[in-house]
Amino acid sequence: MGYTIITTKVLMEEGMSKIVRYCTLATLVALALPITARADHGRISSADDLHVLFAGATGSGTSSRGSAYVVKFSADGSATVKSGSNFSDRGKWTIESGTYCAQWTKVRGGKKGCFEVSHKAGTKYHLKAIDGAEDADVEIVK
Repeated sequence: MGYTIITTKVLMEEGMSKIVRYCTLATLVALALPITARADHGRISSADDLHVLFAGATGSGTSSRGSAYVVKFSADGSATVKSGSNFSDRGKWTIESGTYCAQWTKVRGGKKGCFEVSHKAGTKYHLKAIDGAEDADVEIVK
């Protein structure tokens, strides 16, 4: 990608209309960047962005109930979760209507839960339950 340097000569020869065009073009390019490159905060609802985030990643965090956990998201849609020394579960994860969804064998009594995903900062994300159940903060790394 090339950059244009606006010089005094350009200002004098092309006038302000050229500057306005450059600024408009720069704004349009910035708006077209992927969500992860545009901002450190905000909801991620693109199915592609969510799939890239979760597939093959490991997440860790503490649920709103205070339980520390580690979850592994396989690229094939399977997942495992461990919490403490005596709890583990297996399940499946999907991306549906701009949300991350998981259905575990034990967690939530085996019922599927879907979550809006918001980027907090760096590798930290907030999962907000669509049904109002337990939310969670998670750090996701590949």
